[in-house]
Amino acid sequence: MVEEALVRARFEEAQWVVRLLDDHGGNEAGCRDEVRYRLDVWLTGANRGARAEAERQVQALTADRPDVEVEQAGLAPRDRGNRPTSLWHMYRQPDWGRGALRGFAKLWVAVGCADVHRTVRLVGRGNRREAEAALQSSAVCGVPFVEEKHGARPSVGPAVDVSDTDRDQRWRGRAGLIVRGALCLALVVYGWSSHGVPWPWRGLLVLPLVVVAWALGRWVTGGAQPPRLVQFGAGALVVTALAAAGYLEAGVGSRGPVGILGTIVLVPLIWLVACGAWHAWRLSRLTRHAVALAPVMVVPLPWVLPFAGHFLQAGYLDDFGIPVDAVSVDPVWTYGIAVKPVFFASCVLFICLAMMGWARHFYWNGGGKVLTMVMAIAIAAVYLLTIVSTSLGQVSSVATRAAHAAIEGKDPAPYFGLDGMLICVRPVVDQPAVENGPLPVGHPVLTFERSGDDLWLWDPAREASTGGPLPVLRVRAEHVTTWVPAGTHSCAGGDGR
Repeated sequence: MVEEALVRARFEEAQWVVRLLDDHGGNEAGCRDEVRYRLDVWLTGANRGARAEAERQVQALTADRPDVEVEQAGLAPRDRGNRPTSLWHMYRQPDWGRGALRGFAKLWVAVGCADVHRTVRLVGRGNRREAEAALQSSAVCGVPFVEEKHGARPSVGPAVDVSDTDRDQRWRGRAGLIVRGALCLALVVYGWSSHGVPWPWRGLLVLPLVVVAWALGRWVTGGAQPPRLVQFGAGALVVTALAAAGYLEAGVGSRGPVGILGTIVLVPLIWLVACGAWHAWRLSRLTRHAVALAPVMVVPLPWVLPFAGHFLQAGYLDDFGIPVDAVSVDPVWTYGIAVKPVFFASCVLFICLAMMGWARHFYWNGGGKVLTMVMAIAIAAVYLLTIVSTSLGQVSSVATRAAHAAIEGKDPAPYFGLDGMLICVRPVVDQPAVENGPLPVGHPVLTFERSGDDLWLWDPAREASTGGPLPVLRVRAEHVTTWVPAGTHSCAGGDGR
């Protein structure tokens, strides 16, 4: 009995429901040689694989007990699926809902702004009187129901009892699924086609959407039957979202079929990533330690962004042989140049988190948790390195274009605070110390806003020639004077004053 109690305590500690089964519990002599329990193991993942996962958890919990084994396993039937229910919310009646504000008070209650976070679920559609009676008779939790101060409203959603609303039959069952899908597609196509209609005729295309929003809103809120403004607002949200999606998609149609196909694929991909990240986050160690993890994840951002930006700016200047610390850059641009790669890196991390979330939702494919996590981490590492390499490649290509512009005698385009410009330079002391000299005085050279006492220069003429000295030069700033050439490739005749 002691061992039996210890095993049962393990099950209860795992927060499983343990029920003793008395049938077939004794042998021929009437002695009880085995004990049979029914365990209700609650899982938060998919139905597929749930039975095997429940068995695995029980076996893992009793791995040191060879006398404990799983006799039968199966999924619990969903009896509630055949019995429609309705959800009713308890709300506090507004004290200001009198006179001219009476209509606004009804809207306030209908959208849930007056709720007190207490609900009751009734069989079938129910009515307000039954809901208020259920809230008043049983106050197991939450705010006690007071008839003079509180009321009950149905949850906003489609009607649960079809027999009461025959007009909603067309939205139900498989036929209703086809009708809803066809309506969604029609609204997207309608928004797409409206993009090519010129103004002001495009504004007239809103009128059919108003009719559809009213009809759709009546079904969406059929279970609650709120004020008409709420019904129309609910339908307008759905119609506007679908029509706007088609309208915006028509705006990128100039990219051709590839761009359209990419957008169509991107929408379900975002949905899959969001759902996968939710599966990975909910009821996990991340949520249990969210308070401790939040500072760890947020606090490093002010250091990560400037580090990444400084790294990319150094990659740009490295093509000219100029150290990044020798150039003065506004810190805002240091953050700005890092936003894009950090954003894509965050997307990669979210995608890998979603992969682990979906694997967790399907119970790690039969216990392959370690393999899934290793694969996700490896994929994240590969793509993060790819993002770093691609970002450096883009920075290098921008620097190459800037060098070509300088060789052609043009100022390079600004790049996140790195504003290069062609200047002329002339020494003001005899024999100035010039690294990689001599100092070019007959033609413009490229420079950036300096930070420090040294002026770093890049000579386009040396870059264009072969076999000469390196194009990068360094000289003390107080030993030279500089000026911007007046639209010529030569510095001859300039005095620098």
